[in-house]
Amino acid sequence: MRVGVVGAGVAGLTAAWLLDDAHDVTVFEARSRIGGNARSITVRLADSTVSLDIGAQDFTFAGFPHHARLLELLGLAPSALVDVPMSLTVSASGRSRPVLVTNHTPAVDRGRAPVLGDAQEALNAFLARAAQWETDDVSWEKPLAELIEPLNTSTDLKENLLYAWPAAIFGCSNERAREMSARAATAFLVCGPAPAAGAAAVWQNLRGGLESLAWALAADLSPRATIRTGAPVQAIRQSFGCLEVLETSGRRTEVDRVVFGAPAEAVGPMLAAMPGTERLRETLASITYADAVFGLHLDPTYLPSSREFWSTTNLEVRDGWSHSTSWFGPAHGVDVFKSRLTNREKEPERLLARAEFRHPFPSPEAMRAQCRLADLQGTAHLHFAGSYVSGVDGQESSVVTALEAAGPLVPGGRRFEALRSAASAPSPHDPRQRS
Repeated sequence: MRVGVVGAGVAGLTAAWLLDDAHDVTVFEARSRIGGNARSITVRLADSTVSLDIGAQDFTFAGFPHHARLLELLGLAPSALVDVPMSLTVSASGRSRPVLVTNHTPAVDRGRAPVLGDAQEALNAFLARAAQWETDDVSWEKPLAELIEPLNTSTDLKENLLYAWPAAIFGCSNERAREMSARAATAFLVCGPAPAAGAAAVWQNLRGGLESLAWALAADLSPRATIRTGAPVQAIRQSFGCLEVLETSGRRTEVDRVVFGAPAEAVGPMLAAMPGTERLRETLASITYADAVFGLHLDPTYLPSSREFWSTTNLEVRDGWSHSTSWFGPAHGVDVFKSRLTNREKEPERLLARAEFRHPFPSPEAMRAQCRLADLQGTAHLHFAGSYVSGVDGQESSVVTALEAAGPLVPGGRRFEALRSAASAPSPHDPRQRS
């Protein structure tokens, strides 16, 4: 069978890799390079050269079983894994001392000054309630405010910590964070391994950057597979019993099936001329996106003035927004920083790279759309993969949805079975699974 895959991010390339077992695959990518939101930058410093992520970055080997299995199958794990202690600093404008500085690791905490107290207690209560909601399979359509407001925590800590952390993850104002799906807003916060006493939970990065996963997938495709970069798709059309992929250049390619690994907001317009896709387009249109601009930089301009308060993740709450900066020092041994630049008053002075992204916003309506989209998979020979299809915007969702999109087309496939074997139980972070 001839299969067209639209989008060469991790979801699209994973689907192509799975389908390559049995079919002739053509991947269409609008950008000039593959990877999607996995974008890595080589940084050359005086005494070292490192590859750092300006886009998608952190994952947990324990909490993302299918993503972990894919890394193993491609030979990237465990050799290319870098442990990341997920310590957190939260600062609020106008205050000389951070609201919260969590523990890091016993070795690295020498010279650091954790700030715990009421803020740590509030955070613990928040995470415990979020974990209980997951255990109880509370509806993904309930907003974050319903999870946070009943907590016996001060208004100050709710605004400057509990709403601020999810707001920073998804790039919205602290006020809008109230509207997020509570389960989606906290999925990353409760899915990782439990931390050791007095230490941070440990997640992972890829030593060559997460973009190296995209390149490993592409390199493992058979010679009959094709990846076309700089090939934006304008439309998908029905054509004499098959489908036609029309590129903006005018080039046409006939295929039997299409798997979309592109964002929902890009896919809908591609289907505008295709009869019978009205419900699909309505569903895709209900998944909204937000802009995100990130920068890699050398100056710690957004971090606390005292290094003793630095953490892997640093949040600055100012004017109703929570701005994030990641410090690569704990994982990669370099004083390089990645900051969300959206809504910042000023940019770093020593900016190394800048990149723009669009991320799905995890609203209750988006969660409802995921359930509808699950029922529409395969409609008109169209299949969907990507983090907007299931769960939240993360690496595990990209891989799981690629499995689901490719599964009906490669039943019993060698790669499919090897990747599917990662976990026998359904993901607890999937709003489409209803009790």
